[in-house]
Amino acid sequence: MLFADGDRPIKPQTAQFFVDESGSKGSGGRFFVVSAIKTRNPGALIRQVDALRDAYRFRSEFKYSGINAGSVAFYREVIRVLASSDAHLSAYVVDKNVNTEAVAGASWDAHIRDVTRLIVGSTNKNELTSVALDIISFPKNVAVDDAIKLEVNKKLGSLSVVSCLCLDSRTTTGLQLADLVAGAIAFDRKQPITGTPPPASPKAQVARHLAERFNLADFRDQRTQRVNILTARPSRGAKTA
Repeated sequence: MLFADGDRPIKPQTAQFFVDESGSKGSGGRFFVVSAIKTRNPGALIRQVDALRDAYRFRSEFKYSGINAGSVAFYREVIRVLASSDAHLSAYVVDKNVNTEAVAGASWDAHIRDVTRLIVGSTNKNELTSVALDIISFPKNVAVDDAIKLEVNKKLGSLSVVSCLCLDSRTTTGLQLADLVAGAIAFDRKQPITGTPPPASPKAQVARHLAERFNLADFRDQRTQRVNILTARPSRGAKTA
């Protein structure tokens, strides 16, 4: 139990973040997107998605990059379940043509910065959270999960992040959902899903369906009740590409 001034009890809310990324901070591709799914009922969400796996006999890891004509129906159902849950989507986008500063320095430092911004911007007051991150390659002496936990709590001035762990997305459905969101946003930034007639590619169909299910026209910067997307801005005086 937490206590506020005057010893009045506060009942903290709890939430789970699943965080994944699309693109690379290094060479190749203009956009880098780190995205998070926040839910207060992770067990219920994952159980429903896993039930879809069984129904569609989809045994492998699902990723946005793997979407094809034969899997569009499965992904549409996954998005339906995601949108029907209490999930909140957030994303931090880096346009490397505009903001070279955002990817400067060691890759793990940039990753820690980006995820920290994402979690801080999506955490409510008096909220206790757990963060799951997809494992990516870092030196053996770099613990990005510990660093992110420390940085988020430092910026919030609280112990909001109770745990932060890097996990294998192949065994973690929540991280695969975060990959789906990050991939759709990155796709939209590279090749907008708006326009007439609608794009016919499988990836475009899935990106459009995700946007529509969350009452969005596209994935430009915006803040709604359930979605928060922000593009990194260069600081004053910073050089752009």
